[in-house]
Amino acid sequence: MENIQIKYEKQFIKKANTILTAQKEAVINQVAPKKIVAAGFDAEGEAKKLSDEALPLFILLAKEQGDLAAVFAGNADTVFEMTPVMEKYIADSVAKATLSFTKETQEKIAATLVEGINDGESISKLGKRINTLYDELLGVKEPGWRTERLARTEVIKTSNEITEAAYKQTGVVKKKEFFANPTACQFCLSVGGSIIRVGGIFVPKGGKIEGVDGGTRINDYEDVKHPPLHPSCRCTILPVIEDLSNE
Repeated sequence: MENIQIKYEKQFIKKANTILTAQKEAVINQVAPKKIVAAGFDAEGEAKKLSDEALPLFILLAKEQGDLAAVFAGNADTVFEMTPVMEKYIADSVAKATLSFTKETQEKIAATLVEGINDGESISKLGKRINTLYDELLGVKEPGWRTERLARTEVIKTSNEITEAAYKQTGVVKKKEFFANPTACQFCLSVGGSIIRVGGIFVPKGGKIEGVDGGTRINDYEDVKHPPLHPSCRCTILPVIEDLSNE
C-alpha cells in the first residue's frame, strides 16, 4: 500500500513542479519597478491548475488502492466499486488542499516583497527572494518540502478514505484500527492502536491530542476519520474483523 502511495506522490510532484516553475517565472517577471507592488498571481486560477492536474492521478490511486484494500481485508472476491460520492470527496479534498497551498504561497510572496522593499533592496535582491521562496516548492536536487508535503498529505488522505470504503464494501469489516507508522510522531503514536467502528471519528475537529512524549496538538483542520492526522503523515488504517463464531 505504501509503495502505491509513494508512486503517486512522485507523479503528482512532477506535474506540480511544471506548473510551479511557470508560476515562478511569471512572478519574477513582475518584479520590476513599475510592477513590483502587484507582483503575484491569481490564487484560485493557479490552484485550479494544480487540482486539474492532480485529480486524474488521485482517481487512479483510489481505484488501485481500493482493489488492494479489499484483498488486504481478506476478501479477494470483493470487486471494489468507485462511486460518485467517493469521486466528489476526492475532488473536493484536492481542491481545498491546492487552494490552501496556493494561498500560502501568495501570502509568502507578498510578505517577503514587503520586507525587501522596506529594507530598500534592489530589484535583483527582490528577485533572489522569490527564487529562495520557490526553493521551498521546487527544491534543487530533491523535491521542495512544501510540494512534497502537499503530495504526501493528499495521497495518504485519499488512500485511507478509499481503503475504509473498500473495507466497508467487503461486508465483513465492521471496525478499523489507526495504525501508526513505526517512524510516526508522538501524536500518531498516541492515537495508534485505537479501534473504532468503520465510519467513526478518531479525533474530532477541535479535539486535543496528548502526545506520548507529553506534547499537545489541537486538531484544527477537520474531523480525523483516518490518517493523515497532520501534514506529511504516513499512517494508515487496518481492518478489524471480529470473531463471530461463538455468537
